[in-house]
Amino acid sequence: MATTTVTADREVEANSGTKTTWTAARDATAANTFTEYSSATDNDGAIIELFSSGRGGGTYVVARTFLFFDVSGVGGTITAIDLKIYGVTENTVDVMVANSTAFGGSGDSAFVESDFDNWSPDSPTAYMASSPAWSINTYNTLTLNATAVSDANTNGYLNVVVLGNDYDYVDTEPLSDIDRQGGVRFKNGTYPIELAITYTPTGWDDDVNGVVNASIGKVAGIAEASIGSVNGT
Repeated sequence: MATTTVTADREVEANSGTKTTWTAARDATAANTFTEYSSATDNDGAIIELFSSGRGGGTYVVARTFLFFDVSGVGGTITAIDLKIYGVTENTVDVMVANSTAFGGSGDSAFVESDFDNWSPDSPTAYMASSPAWSINTYNTLTLNATAVSDANTNGYLNVVVLGNDYDYVDTEPLSDIDRQGGVRFKNGTYPIELAITYTPTGWDDDVNGVVNASIGKVAGIAEASIGSVNGT
């Protein structure tokens, strides 16, 4: 086995805007606002499930984080993936990671308003087995499931949405006031959003001169994935 990390190519926070019904917020076919990040930014409300009661039935807000990773350069078959996101400021939300078809599906397009709905909200594909509470001032290490691993191997990329699990993912309308939020550190060189990947290398997989194979990237300048044998073994 070998390990590597892959940093997110695209990072977006998208928000429903303030709506007067849960359905209008959760099932909005377009984001009211969104930001596709290109420089280091902390966003306190990158993941939101909110209901504030009041006259006329109250108001609702949903916000989600969309991420795209190109994993085509991983030199072998992926066997495990952890999604690592650094949390900031707000930590009152439980999260879920699901499959997304934003960014044109394969990451070739910039995020557009209609991508807010591009995660099959009526029948989403979960990429996690559990929904952990959000943490701040540290990495949230989210262990992805076998479906995510299979999609990464098949497609050569991983396209995900990170959203609140208690109301948004499961589509449960809040009946009393809630304000659940998770803050995210976007496009930060010190704490990048990344995948920590374990994989089985393609090609040669033996040790060399007592050095374990998982610690070897090249032999005599040749990438490990391109080596069939060393000295006939």
